[in-house]
Amino acid sequence: MAKQMDHPLRDRIVLITDAGRAVGRVFAEHLAYSGARIVLVVRSADELEEMVGVIEAGGGEASCFVVDVTDAAAVEDLISRVERKKGPIDVLINNAGTRGPKANAWECDWHEWWRAIEVNLGGAAAFCHAVIPRMVKRRRGRVVNMVSDAGVYSSPTVSAYSVSTAALIKFSENLALECQDFLLSVFAYHPGRLPFEPGSEAFQEESARQLASLLSGAYDSLTGRYITAYDDLDLLVARVGRPVATNDYRRLRASA
Repeated sequence: MAKQMDHPLRDRIVLITDAGRAVGRVFAEHLAYSGARIVLVVRSADELEEMVGVIEAGGGEASCFVVDVTDAAAVEDLISRVERKKGPIDVLINNAGTRGPKANAWECDWHEWWRAIEVNLGGAAAFCHAVIPRMVKRRRGRVVNMVSDAGVYSSPTVSAYSVSTAALIKFSENLALECQDFLLSVFAYHPGRLPFEPGSEAFQEESARQLASLLSGAYDSLTGRYITAYDDLDLLVARVGRPVATNDYRRLRASA
């Protein structure tokens, strides 16, 4: 699979955390096909050796770095190493996450519950803290925080996952407002509820295509918004209208 020669992401450096997960793998391969230079961040390098090989065999470029996303100091050091070796990060995709314990909130193991918050929200915040100052200096960049509709609708027995996802959506909204004067875009993206498993390839491709479109620059007016794989991006842009500074379509809400 050769790189697309005319895609806006061509030669852009895209960093994806926890790219060993099914969703991360699908998106990494698609964005590599779009021409992006992929930086894969994982906790264990073994899980991505095969994936790097697949991307490179298809004519793409990928490299792998190992870090615990909840270790802010290690994340800062990692970003410095990535930019020294690969160049400025153009796109940050915070995909690291865990489902957390499944039980009534008062019955969950506290440490497991809090660990989900640390990974899902804290990990994304740590990477934003390390990457965004560099983007601000260059006055360009895009951030995508991968989320779920569990953060928008009630999700009993998975409170840690639901609460951390809701917080990440709200974090994206606030971050977008803080970044708007520096020409940065921030999105909260829900890749869809269907399982990323064999048999769902058509949906996977559509979700990945939607993400690539979101990163193309054509939809930067949607910065701060919770967006799903089911949305019509052109329709959302039309609804936002001008000036983009209006906060009406940046609220924590379902897209429908």
